[in-house]
Amino acid sequence: MVRLLWETVIERQGGRYIYNSQKREEVISTQKRTVGGNSGVATAFSFTPTYSGEYEVRVARPGAATYVASRFYAYGFGDTQSNSFEVNNEGEVTIEADKAKYQPGETASLLLKTPFPGRVLITVERDRVLNHFYVNTDQKSARVRIPISAGHVPNVYVTATAIRAITDNRLPLTVARGFVPLAVEKPGTKLPVAIKAPQQSRSQTWQTIEVSTAPRAAVTLAVVDEGILQMKDYRTPDPYGYFYQKRALEVQAYDVYPFLLPELGGNSSTGGDGYDLGRRTTPVPSRRVQLVAKWSGILRADAQGKVRYRVRVPQFSGALRVMAVAYKGEAFGAAEHTMRVADPVVISTSLPRFLSPGDTIDVPVTLTNTTKETISGVMLYRLERGNETAKVIPLNFDSPAPTVSLPPNAERREVFHLVAEKLGNAKIEVAFSLNKKVDGSTIFGETIELPVRPASPLQKRTGSGVVAGGQMQSLNLQTDFLPASLRSQLVVSRSPMTEFAKDLRYLLQYPYGCLEQIVSAAFPQLYYGDLAATLSQQKGQPAKAAGYNPNYHVQEAIRKIEAQQLYNGSLSYWPGGDYDNWWATAYAVHFLLEAQQAGFQVNKTVLDKTLAYLQFRLRKRETEPYNYLDAQNAIHLRTIAKKEIAYSLYVLAVAGRQDAVALNYYKANRQLLSQDSRVLLAATYALNGDQHSFQAVLPTRLGTETAARRQFDGSFSSPLRDQALTLNALLAADPNNPQIVPQARQLSR
Repeated sequence: MVRLLWETVIERQGGRYIYNSQKREEVISTQKRTVGGNSGVATAFSFTPTYSGEYEVRVARPGAATYVASRFYAYGFGDTQSNSFEVNNEGEVTIEADKAKYQPGETASLLLKTPFPGRVLITVERDRVLNHFYVNTDQKSARVRIPISAGHVPNVYVTATAIRAITDNRLPLTVARGFVPLAVEKPGTKLPVAIKAPQQSRSQTWQTIEVSTAPRAAVTLAVVDEGILQMKDYRTPDPYGYFYQKRALEVQAYDVYPFLLPELGGNSSTGGDGYDLGRRTTPVPSRRVQLVAKWSGILRADAQGKVRYRVRVPQFSGALRVMAVAYKGEAFGAAEHTMRVADPVVISTSLPRFLSPGDTIDVPVTLTNTTKETISGVMLYRLERGNETAKVIPLNFDSPAPTVSLPPNAERREVFHLVAEKLGNAKIEVAFSLNKKVDGSTIFGETIELPVRPASPLQKRTGSGVVAGGQMQSLNLQTDFLPASLRSQLVVSRSPMTEFAKDLRYLLQYPYGCLEQIVSAAFPQLYYGDLAATLSQQKGQPAKAAGYNPNYHVQEAIRKIEAQQLYNGSLSYWPGGDYDNWWATAYAVHFLLEAQQAGFQVNKTVLDKTLAYLQFRLRKRETEPYNYLDAQNAIHLRTIAKKEIAYSLYVLAVAGRQDAVALNYYKANRQLLSQDSRVLLAATYALNGDQHSFQAVLPTRLGTETAARRQFDGSFSSPLRDQALTLNALLAADPNNPQIVPQARQLSR
């Protein structure tokens, strides 16, 4: 018999205090006993602990180097020593329960081991505090008894908060916590469920499934292809495990000790809606794979607890999982059973997923004999009557075919040819006709649906034009598209923006959800909401209930942007991300300012923090290499100020926050600016009311310098984007500027 003693000291490591416990073994008693004997009676050994603590019984043969051991705790109030128990190295309260599970009506006996003697607050909690009381520790330990009630099912938490009296200032810790979950099971809440069904079955037969459970219990049965369940990693539902699963602790504890002694402190990509992704699937759908998924609905067990469900096994080869779940009052249960389906002759046809007109393929067919006898017969192939989408060679349902012999438990492969001719679904029948009956049948086969679809993907054709007042215009809408997949839309508007309907629709349906795209999709809806609603309106019956509301989408974009703010005021590039993008942040702020001016609600705190971030970035005077083309299309390389700088200055001016220091610096160093950045800087002066500086900084002729390539990071610069931003700035600063018309005309091409 060995007593385990723990010598505990407090050490300071890395600026924090931790406990360091070292174990010391003290041999209490050593005895020699004869174990067992001829009678096989167990040998008893009695021991009365003198002190509270941790003990270990060790049993070994005389002279052996190894032993077997069993450890237990002993506790008695008033006989505990400071080294009786190990102290948690984090200074927490350790709670040991006497049982792994309890039932209502029992009493849980808990042993508390605290890092210091003192007063301990004990609370029984789950979604709220169910009970609380205080105990005093005896030399760092105490025993607590918790009565278990029916309201504690399926589990409760016992939390201990130890508080040390301030008597010894050399010990830094004044509070410690710990908790332990207690599992509580209520007898009779788990229903027995048993399934009686065949282990083997043939396809296209009826089977009766019998479930045994409690009388009058509600039962639901499902019979599903095991392949489907494995693809989804689907497990048989366990209602008992769900309703009586371990529940989380929803009570939070607060105290002021970390503030009193701070030096002792411890340790959605969310994509868009997709660009017509639903219409990029095949226009010739088929049910190539016939899924097996049968559901019984809710059935009621009889007085003997029996439920019978009759199900038809379709054309299928493989394993079916029979699942049953049951409930009665507060009791739940579940069971599963595997039924294997196989015909005497299993046919596996290796057809592709689809064909296009003109395709010719060789189709291998594998025949498997699952019996212990030789089976002979002929192979038969044909298309469904009246189906002209494809042609089978040979078409031997009506002509003699050679006999095929299948040895026992063996496979054989046959091949036939298939030619796709027209669009549509080709239903191909493959069968094996036996010379004599096997298991009551003379023919086994399968029918497969094969789509013959266009070789080309989704295509769109657009056009635009102008109809003068009082005039007529005829439209030619004839195409070579598939009639079933054709969809047309005519948009008539007085707005010149209608000519750009194709680009606007593409923008609204762009499939990615980064910050730049969120803003790009919402920005035009501030000004062209009516056109955006027309382009995005739904067709058919659901259209009335799900109309497109541009105002709603703008507000949702504002909400997403505000939710992506990081600690430094910038905006994360992806929802839930931890990195920002300077340009995208300035772009989003520009949108928020325009939305606010249009009457939408914008969070002022978020906007102020983001503007402060832009002001902070301007102080760094950052530069980057710049490849550009001159008027003669000759490429050049020079160092320029980052394009984010001029745009940030412009956005700050829109917000009414002038950064005079940065403005004057770049006005004096205009050679650091690209041509589009100079326009933005000039427009910034105009927004601030300084027309003289606007005229001085504005280039006299635009288009003499363009970016040589697109950027896929940084400022995402491109010649088209730079020109559009230049036009936007000129319209805001000087609507009558003569350079606006040629810029707009060039962008409209």
